[in-house]
Amino acid sequence: MDFNTEITNTTENSDGSVTYTVSVDGYAVYNHADGKPNVIEVTVLDGTVQNVVVVEANDTQHVGDQIANEDFTSQFAGMTLDTLEVEPLSGATISSNSAQKAVQAALEAAK
Repeated sequence: MDFNTEITNTTENSDGSVTYTVSVDGYAVYNHADGKPNVIEVTVLDGTVQNVVVVEANDTQHVGDQIANEDFTSQFAGMTLDTLEVEPLSGATISSNSAQKAVQAALEAAK
């Protein structure tokens, strides 16, 4: 499955990190004509993920939207392009992969 990603904003932070706002297709886009992409902020410092915040989780309520929970997003902290691997949420594989693709897009932009 191909996930369309687009970096819609870049913010340079005072600590030298950069926060990328990424729009990325998820379950809602692929399975509903009017589906909206997920919007995820990824903060990167020296090629390493510092923080991931899901600004908009537009996937299935109580399933795919669980990518916004800190229990899920915290797994990305400390990852690099070489170590990026997500533990998907049960029943929400497409949404989980959507988040991983957003993080990957931010890490690639930070190179």
